[in-house]
Amino acid sequence: MNEGRKINLDILRILSMIFVVSLHYLGNGGAYYNITNGDVSLIKFNYVLSSFFQALSIVGVNCFVLITGYFLVNGKFKIKKIFNLFLITIFYSVLLFIPYAIIYGFSLKNFIKSCLPLLMGTYWFITAYIILYILSPFLNILCKQMSKKQFLIFICILIGIFSLWRSIMPFADNVEKILGTSSGYGIVWFIVLYFIGAYIHLHGINLFKKNIFNLMGYFIVAIGMVVSKLLMIFLSQKYIVFATGQNYYFHYDAISVLLESVFLFVFFKRLNVKSQIISKIVTFLVPSIFSVYLIHQNFQWTNLLWNDWLKANQFVNSNYFLLHYMGCVLLVFVSCIMIDQIRRGLFYLFNKMIMSLKSKHHNNDCIS
Repeated sequence: MNEGRKINLDILRILSMIFVVSLHYLGNGGAYYNITNGDVSLIKFNYVLSSFFQALSIVGVNCFVLITGYFLVNGKFKIKKIFNLFLITIFYSVLLFIPYAIIYGFSLKNFIKSCLPLLMGTYWFITAYIILYILSPFLNILCKQMSKKQFLIFICILIGIFSLWRSIMPFADNVEKILGTSSGYGIVWFIVLYFIGAYIHLHGINLFKKNIFNLMGYFIVAIGMVVSKLLMIFLSQKYIVFATGQNYYFHYDAISVLLESVFLFVFFKRLNVKSQIISKIVTFLVPSIFSVYLIHQNFQWTNLLWNDWLKANQFVNSNYFLLHYMGCVLLVFVSCIMIDQIRRGLFYLFNKMIMSLKSKHHNNDCIS
C-alpha cells in the first residue's frame, strides 16, 4: 500500500466523521422530522435540503467499517490498539460526566454508563468497532481461504440477505428481527461491511472506468433516496402502510446506503492525491477522528450541545438554515479536534514523565 493511497482513505475517514457530525446536527435539531400523517404541506424547502444532506451523510459509519476491512484484512492484530481506544473512550466518558454531575446532579445510572462505556454500549459505534477488531483475525482466515469467485459469491449472498431482502420488503418487520441487523446499528452489519472492504483489498474493484462516475453514482443514489422519501410521504395520503416508510432507505443496511458507501469508497481509493499540504493536514487530523465522536456525542451533553447552545432546533425552518448547519458542523468538528490535541499533548507529557521515572529507577538499580 503506497502512502498516497493511505492518505486518500484517511481523507475519507475525516469526511466520514464530518458526515457523522452532520447527521447528529440534523437528527438532534429535528431538520428531517417524520411526516407520518401524509401532510404534504409540511414538506418545506429546508426539509428537502436537510433530507439531501442526510442522504449524503448517512454513509459515514459504513465508510469507516469499509476502510477497516480494507486495511485489516492484511494488517496485524494489535492489542495495543484496543487498549488505546479503550483508554481514550474511558477518558472522555468520565471527563464529561464530572462537570455534568456537578451542574445537573449525580445520577448512579449515568455514572455506571460513564465508567463502563464499552460494556454498557454507551458509545454504540466504539463497542461494535472493538468487537469487530477482536473478530478480525478470524474473519481474515475466512477471507483468505476463499477463491476470488467464492468470495464474490459469498459477498453477493451477504448483501442479498442482510441488505437487499430488507430493502425490497421494507414493511416486513419480522425480517429485521430474524436478521438481527438493527438497521445497521450492530456487529452483524459491521461484519458484512468488513467482508466487502476486505474483498476490495484482496481482489480489487473499480466499478466505473472513469473514477468521476463513482462520485456521480454517490450523488445520484442520494437524490434517489430523497425522491423515495417524498414519494412515501405522498403515497401515505392514500395508503397508511407507507406512513412509516419514508426512512427505510436511509438505514445503514439499506441497499441504497450500501451503494452510496461503495461508490464513495471506491472513488477515494482510486483518487490520486499528491499535495504535501493536504497530506500534512490529513496526518494532523486523523489521530483525533474517533475523539470527535466521543466528545460531541456524549449521551449527557448531546441535546444541550445541539439545541440549547447551538440552537439547531430553532433553524429548521429558517432562511439561514444552510449557513447555520454548515457553520455548526464545522465548528463542532474543529472544536473537538482542538480539544483532542490538548488531550494528546497531555498524554504525551504523561508518557514522557513515566519513561523518565522508569529510566531513573533503572539507573538507580544499576548504581546499587
